[in-house]
Amino acid sequence: MKQLFFVWMIIFFPLINWAQTPKFDTTVLIGKVGYRVRCNNKNPDNNLASIKLIGFTNARDPEFYVKGVIKQAAIDDFNNDGFPDLMMNIYNGPNAMYGNVIALVSSENKSVSVASFPDILNDPKLRDGYKGNDHFQLMEGLLMRSFPLFTSTDSSATYTGKKRFIQYQLQKGEGDRLSFKPMHTYEVASVNPN
Repeated sequence: MKQLFFVWMIIFFPLINWAQTPKFDTTVLIGKVGYRVRCNNKNPDNNLASIKLIGFTNARDPEFYVKGVIKQAAIDDFNNDGFPDLMMNIYNGPNAMYGNVIALVSSENKSVSVASFPDILNDPKLRDGYKGNDHFQLMEGLLMRSFPLFTSTDSSATYTGKKRFIQYQLQKGEGDRLSFKPMHTYEVASVNPN
């Protein structure tokens, strides 16, 4: 009887594990132009993301590795040039609780370039009380990030009853490099830390 149990475990455990893989496959469009984002999300630390550019002229479809898992993709026009851009939300760390953004900015639907997104841990003012659980959303070219605030970043930290909101805007920097910069930040009371 024990042998039969182990045989069933050998056969079905990989199938159960495979069935629970949180693959990411979505298409976001504005009109007939957009992006199909695919990622197997098998490894919590490193995954290959494949982007199919839809409605672009002679553009190469980018593929690159992301540090974490992709949980969301959205489309907007970050630089107000009339061409749709892509935002992907990447999560990593314990329980995939730390959020990050990878943005692809269209150049007249002929090519895309990556816009950098600042690491919140590099900004002492913004990281104060940060323990992840990020939520991202787009609002007419602006990127909003929100997360619950805690008394500290250690395991004994308690929820303060507030959330921090950070508004980012895409800007050109040195050598025409595109990057998101925090423009406004505010905190509001919130009963629910999620």
